[in-house]
Amino acid sequence: MSLGNLPDEVVEQIYAHADPQDFVALSSSCHRYHDLLHKSDSQFVWRSHFLQRFDDPRLCVDRLGERLAADVSSFNWKGEFQRRIRVQSVILNPHLCREDEVPGILRTLVSLIVETPPATPTYDASEISKNLLWLSAQHALGEFFHAMHQLELSQEDEQYFYYLHVLFGLTPEDLLFEQLVRSRGFVYDLRNHTQQSRWGPYRKSTSRIELDDDMSAKVNWRHIFAIQNIVSEHVAVFEGEGEERKLRLSPLSLPFCQAHVSEGPRHKDDWAGVDGLWKCSFCFIDHRELLAYNRKEVADEEERDMTMFDDPDFEEVFRFLDVRFTVTGTTANPLFPTRPTISFSGDIRGIYMMKGTVSMTAEREARWKFSSGENGNLIWSSDGVQIGSVESAFGVLGTWSTVFHEAGDPVGPFWLRKVHRPSTTDTEDERHL
Repeated sequence: MSLGNLPDEVVEQIYAHADPQDFVALSSSCHRYHDLLHKSDSQFVWRSHFLQRFDDPRLCVDRLGERLAADVSSFNWKGEFQRRIRVQSVILNPHLCREDEVPGILRTLVSLIVETPPATPTYDASEISKNLLWLSAQHALGEFFHAMHQLELSQEDEQYFYYLHVLFGLTPEDLLFEQLVRSRGFVYDLRNHTQQSRWGPYRKSTSRIELDDDMSAKVNWRHIFAIQNIVSEHVAVFEGEGEERKLRLSPLSLPFCQAHVSEGPRHKDDWAGVDGLWKCSFCFIDHRELLAYNRKEVADEEERDMTMFDDPDFEEVFRFLDVRFTVTGTTANPLFPTRPTISFSGDIRGIYMMKGTVSMTAEREARWKFSSGENGNLIWSSDGVQIGSVESAFGVLGTWSTVFHEAGDPVGPFWLRKVHRPSTTDTEDERHL
């Protein structure tokens, strides 16, 4: 029997097991094969290839932990598969990306990361997201990020690019000392900690109405990227030195973006997984150095002299402590009925305490805002956002300062990460993280 005499069902099976480039080439050889692939009501071939590489949309949740769709009977398997393969082509050859494609490419990549099936906190290999595995296999993503840096992106696209970069983690270029210097220069610049930026990692606003509305806060992903760079320097595992340095393991990277479903009893409205033990890490520099760095008046867009961060004797202190959070109540949020604002308290060795909230912003970000101190005196103020999907192991990145917000007050980055496993079962690398 010749190939041309094969039943349609058999040809579809051949398509389903062939490489996409091969079956597209075969479909161009004659009208029958073309129509069978592109005009048939059955999307068997496209669905098969989609599910071989990517997560089943019927199992995925959005970054708020809510099901994407209960019924995917109308899901465009062909269109979605082709869209993602186009993204892969652009990753491999960024010069192929047309200017008008950039927003769509960035948003497709972000959706691949934040829309996955949820896993348990101690998930095994069977629960790992196919989307994240597929992205991890795209070894040219570092070059893609470098190419995006060279483009003149709109303000919104630039923010989306940094959002994607944070989700992905540090690239080889980000491991260079020069990038760490720039990140420290940004985070410790007091111009980026003002009332206009809500004393946190948010885009500046001059509208009094907006500043009085917590939900209108827009994350400054350039700021979050700088925070990620600084914290990673203290918690990631590296090998090699200088330009040969490589990232071996980092908890602030792509594999940790997957949504989690906490196990065990907890408050019925605790959609953010607040209840439990957390590790709070934070960085700071000598206050005299902070003031010296910010002493000179410079224009808003002018860079400060970052020489001090390039000095071999420069020291940045890194500390972490364990804190147990308990949900104390919730307040309805009309815009997000299933995601009420969560109030919580924290206890640190029975001496220090925290009080705060987790709320949704209009941009659908989970914002963590809390104050801390001792003996009932709240001194420190922190503000940050959950990275990745709700309850992801990536945790929360943000900035801290004082509750007074006075000129010259100390500032620095912080990272919150939930503790899911007892230390006795951690590997050496996990204990380091």
